[in-house]
Amino acid sequence: MKKNEYHGYKNDSHEVLSNNRGQFLIESMLLLVVLLGVFMFITNYVRSEKLISKLLENPITNISAMTAYGTWRSDGCTGKNGNNLTIGKCHPNSIHRSLSSAPKEQ
Repeated sequence: MKKNEYHGYKNDSHEVLSNNRGQFLIESMLLLVVLLGVFMFITNYVRSEKLISKLLENPITNISAMTAYGTWRSDGCTGKNGNNLTIGKCHPNSIHRSLSSAPKEQ
């Protein structure tokens, strides 16, 4: 055994930099944090702009008008003399017919 040999920690920078133990764990945690931040930013933006409700509101309104009143129009319609009618009067069965069983009573 040599007298001047040191058996403790060797401060060889090349040996420390070439060691890759734990690198996968550190990079995966960094990627996880970045993706979590992006996901949180996107969900906060969607909530603040109410994008889901804007996306679904118009089709649900149209379908509810069709199931309730039998018409796709949700804003009402115009009557025979030009005045605006409510949506309940827009159903084809509610239209005033010019012919009836007693045409002289019009």
